Amino acid sequence: MSVYIIFYLFIMFFAVFHQHNLISFNKKKIFYKFFFIFVLSIYIGLRDSIGGDWGNYYNSYFLPKIDLSLKNYLKLYIFEKDPLFHLINYIVANIYPSYYLTNFIFAVLFSFCLVHFAFSLEKPFFALLISTPVLITIVAMGFHRQALSVAFFMIGLIYLNKNNLIKYSLYVFLGCLFHYTGVFLFFFGLFTNRKINIKNLILISSIFALIIYFLIGFELVMSTLGHYLDAYNSAGALLRVFMSLFPCLIFLLFCENYNFHFNNNLLRGFSYFAIALLILLIFLDSSAMIDRFAIYLIPIQMIIWTNFIDIFEKKTNSNNFIFYIICLVYFLALMVWLHFGDYSIWWLPYKNIIITYLIAIFN
Repeated sequence: MSVYIIFYLFIMFFAVFHQHNLISFNKKKIFYKFFFIFVLSIYIGLRDSIGGDWGNYYNSYFLPKIDLSLKNYLKLYIFEKDPLFHLINYIVANIYPSYYLTNFIFAVLFSFCLVHFAFSLEKPFFALLISTPVLITIVAMGFHRQALSVAFFMIGLIYLNKNNLIKYSLYVFLGCLFHYTGVFLFFFGLFTNRKINIKNLILISSIFALIIYFLIGFELVMSTLGHYLDAYNSAGALLRVFMSLFPCLIFLLFCENYNFHFNNNLLRGFSYFAIALLILLIFLDSSAMIDRFAIYLIPIQMIIWTNFIDIFEKKTNSNNFIFYIICLVYFLALMVWLHFGDYSIWWLPYKNIIITYLIAIFN
């Protein structure tokens, strides 16, 4: 558990220094980007037997592809859901069959997207800190199919903020090739303007329908929904929905008078979506599907919080007070999950193959 706390404090160190103007980017911005991509890739990608789905990913996605011929691979997996995830597993399994290498490749992809997105915001270190408890610790280390879907969604958000719907849709599509739950994100491209463009609506609806039909399959979608709605519950859904709902309500309260340095119509659309998730959480017996959708709102948390603290006066240090309150809340969220999460046992203790190797040398 101490490793997760130390890592959070490590990110917070940079966030605090940047908040107090003790870190200046200038020409060093590219250095910080590569540094955090490297650190996150090692932290996430070289973990050992960490995450609730570690065994499932190894036994179901990696192991069956070792020594599998290309012909049989195409026959078995070409029309499977999450095809890009299957493809990378297949390539690694037949070139250098190491499950650690597979995880490392996925971690590099995720880390690059996360860091690139964070550094597109006003306070990148603070954004990384906000992503640490859930997106990095739980999702990237436990459910890296969806982590990669969120990762490409974050890159897409950068382009959507520039009103580039085509590039946004392309990156969301890439994310869907890792985890099909991201397919609903296509519709958020419509919120970049107050007036919905009919051509864009038809385009997005067509892409949505084609992905469901060819890459997912209607029967699979319905059976998966049935699984989520009838048989599966997520104990942490309420906490994760509220972690997104609160900043979204903050945005709706302040957006008319303050600049959040992002497309307001887009943030408004996601804010209404967060409210809808809470309503669904109240009326549905199962929360797993809602929990999956709530994960896609973590980048919205990063956008809103990194801009919100600048609303307050710097002369009175009220902005710093809000900054530290948010840091404390996310730290408490991490601690609550580590101590009381139903499945956090699969993350404890943190193990890394580098640490294991060093211990073996010195022993």
